[in-house]
Amino acid sequence: MRTLAIDLLRSRRVLLLGVCGGLLLVSIGYLALYPSFDDQLQTFAEDLPDAYKALIGDADLASPAGYIRSQVYSLMAPLLISGAGIAAGSSLARSEREKTLATLAVLPLSRRRLAGAWWLLIGLIVGVCGVAAFVGVVVGSPLAGADVGIDRILLATIPMTVLGALVGTVALLVSSLTGTPGAATGVGWLTVAAAFLANSLAELLDSLSWLGRLSPWAWHGAGQAITGDFDVSSLLLLVVSNAVIGAVAVAVFDRRNLHL
Repeated sequence: MRTLAIDLLRSRRVLLLGVCGGLLLVSIGYLALYPSFDDQLQTFAEDLPDAYKALIGDADLASPAGYIRSQVYSLMAPLLISGAGIAAGSSLARSEREKTLATLAVLPLSRRRLAGAWWLLIGLIVGVCGVAAFVGVVVGSPLAGADVGIDRILLATIPMTVLGALVGTVALLVSSLTGTPGAATGVGWLTVAAAFLANSLAELLDSLSWLGRLSPWAWHGAGQAITGDFDVSSLLLLVVSNAVIGAVAVAVFDRRNLHL
């Protein structure tokens, strides 16, 4: 199973290199720009509408650490990592649709192990992307004049990476259920959009604050560890949700009639 997952990873190296390159550019590029307009950010941050503040959480945009949260962890990096996870999860259905799964089915692997290899593939892809984001912030934070420890950057990056794995596993579940790559991709991105919207509404409206407790986007914390405390319970929610959805995906794939 592990060997197959690594082979699948090699076949998707172009996707992986593209996402990792994007993460490095976003992390280093945005942070390198901070010193050139930090004075303007002081005024800009005071005039931000509440809707925009809800998007970036409680980050102080005018401070170097808050700028890192808002520019890297609040939107761009989670979307890139989630996109990589969704592409990996939906590739199981694409492999079935294109009949390449039939070749793999002759290997001495049970269906559970075959689906498990794809689940492991998601973990490998988002893990490598998480490392790229981590390296980018480690390199970029001194350029922004931010005194952020490597431990805080790591604690901020781990939940974001697990979020990408979670939405990738949702795409894997839809792949296992339907064998339709379009449906898997669509539901994966719908999950991201719904989680993001729920978190934003929870930040904006007190009456909808309960949505934040249900949103995986809120669980990853948008780089909360950069400027505040690390929320272990939210990370556990991401991990447990990933484990449950992944186990269901593997079980469903094992029982469904495949289109080979």
